[in-house]
Amino acid sequence: QIAVSAHQFYTTLLGENIKPKIVFVPLVDDLGGRTFENIILFNSTLYLNDGENDRLISHEISHIWFGDNFTFNKIPLTEGFSEFLALEYLKTYKDHNFLANTFIQKYYNAEGFTSFKGIFDKKFTGRKKFNFNYSFIPVALHMEKKSNPNLLNLLAEFYKQNRNTRKFSLD
Repeated sequence: QIAVSAHQFYTTLLGENIKPKIVFVPLVDDLGGRTFENIILFNSTLYLNDGENDRLISHEISHIWFGDNFTFNKIPLTEGFSEFLALEYLKTYKDHNFLANTFIQKYYNAEGFTSFKGIFDKKFTGRKKFNFNYSFIPVALHMEKKSNPNLLNLLAEFYKQNRNTRKFSLD
């Protein structure tokens, strides 16, 4: 259910794209999912959960647009945009408390980051890299959206104009 509605949200925002095949498999690492072209692998433990993984599922679905079809040359941006889009999707149906708690946790995780220069920092590893990708970038975009309510539409237009390049460089 979540995968279908997330796919529809992204289709409305970003345009038509293939519907992914979703497969639940045991993954040996701590990641909940991986996206490869139009196939999304989810850790089989997610199948047993009751909606707690909606963010992860919607994040992986967004990779059909940002990640497979269109990629920044800096992976943190691709992950950060996918996380931001997943949170924007969740705003359409999750209650306010869930979203408030999610953002509080992301703000906490992003503490200490002050700019996007971490994208170029090769020393980011482990939890620091994770927090930069999945907390700082989405929080920065969320804050920008507060001052520019049209941000989501601007990002959608940016995507539509550049999606045929497959890889977009900041350099």
